[in-house]
Amino acid sequence: MTEGQCDRAAIAGHQLQYLGADAAHLASEQGRVARQGLQDAFLFPGQVPYAKAPDYINSMDVCVAPFLSTRGETSPLKLFDYLACGKPVVVSDIPSLREVSHESRGVVAVPPEDPTALADAIIALLTDEPRRRRLGESGRAFVVAGHSWRCIAKRVAAVCQEALEARR
Repeated sequence: MTEGQCDRAAIAGHQLQYLGADAAHLASEQGRVARQGLQDAFLFPGQVPYAKAPDYINSMDVCVAPFLSTRGETSPLKLFDYLACGKPVVVSDIPSLREVSHESRGVVAVPPEDPTALADAIIALLTDEPRRRRLGESGRAFVVAGHSWRCIAKRVAAVCQEALEARR
């Protein structure tokens, strides 16, 4: 298999969704998929309202967050959303996501800008349902234990309370 080709047998039975891209990037990716004759295997919803994101995430077997190494600091919000839904995640191994990737035990980290490693990690998870389940369960437990919106709200409220008490 050469770079840019897809292992059709590995994705058979899976629907690949491309979320969050702007219109120009989405059109480019749709063209690449069409050139390989894979349009029946892909959906391109693009950007969706945040309230609808869990519907899309929960329909997936594997979630992917491929960031470029030049991205610098990035919010792990997308990663937390995927993990909260109990989904295994293939993510670029960049500094701003490394701690969450390691601690959550629900992530497969791959080198950024390495499409072969990215594809291999996705295919490995698509073909190993028990591993997907283990990673998904570990990631969800991580979020529920200390990174849910409820936990974050409690921490913010505690910091605000401490600040108010310090002013008295």
